[in-house]
Amino acid sequence: MLRIVIKATQILTVILLFLFCLISNAQQLENSLLWKVSGKNISKPSYLFGTMHLICNPTLSDKALKALDETSQLYLEIDMSEEPNIIEEAKDFFMEDNQSIKDMISKEDYESLDLFFQKYMKINMELIHDVKPINISYLLFPYLLGCNAESIESELLRVTKEQQEATFGLESSEDHKKVVTDLSYPEQLVELVELTKKDDETIKKETQKMVETYLEEDIEAMYLESMEGKENEAFKKIILNNRNKKWIPVIEKAMKEKPTFFGFGAAHLAGDEGVIKLLRKLGYKVEPIK
Repeated sequence: MLRIVIKATQILTVILLFLFCLISNAQQLENSLLWKVSGKNISKPSYLFGTMHLICNPTLSDKALKALDETSQLYLEIDMSEEPNIIEEAKDFFMEDNQSIKDMISKEDYESLDLFFQKYMKINMELIHDVKPINISYLLFPYLLGCNAESIESELLRVTKEQQEATFGLESSEDHKKVVTDLSYPEQLVELVELTKKDDETIKKETQKMVETYLEEDIEAMYLESMEGKENEAFKKIILNNRNKKWIPVIEKAMKEKPTFFGFGAAHLAGDEGVIKLLRKLGYKVEPIK
């Protein structure tokens, strides 16, 4: 009888632990762009910081500046301190093999894109028909924001340079470019075509909402917003999850060497396969800085 009771107790304990793990994984992450990483085998804390690649006012918060003061090196998605190869950058801007957007979508969708870019950017599709769709999206965003947008990364670089500290990349420029090529051109075009079907008010509201969500530091909402309108799992897998997993060994190595400030797109923080939960699974303490 005693053995049965003990065994039942052990089973109950296992079930409770399993349920606790499920609840822990399902818990929403707190609103914060800045997260401190400590514990395990690192002597001093490092920090994860969610960036927005283009924003009207890329001013860093006091807490981000304090974290930069407390760390000794900066890691961005790629090492942006490197001098770009102008020729290579120009080649990478366009699609390969003389491909054209005109051949990838219907005549109606192409005409909609043409009208859309004439309206927002004062150019027609003939000028950009052979540009990679993802690069067109990047060019378009400042027009949707309605300002001379800059990146948060540029501010991180400026402060790091003033502190005379080194800057590195979580991935090489070649790997970063490969991420884009892993998404087919038609997949890259989906979001652009969908954008042309929205009215001005909707576009304005969605753009403002994106910025507001970032300023509210709601990383869960940013992760979900980055998934909106994606009709396939390719974006989530290629742009976010696969890269998050590849970054973890680089992050671990850097943290062991020196206290490090990591700056990358805020959508990479949240999600079950986001950087925060991946580090927690490895035994690190990752907590929000308010």
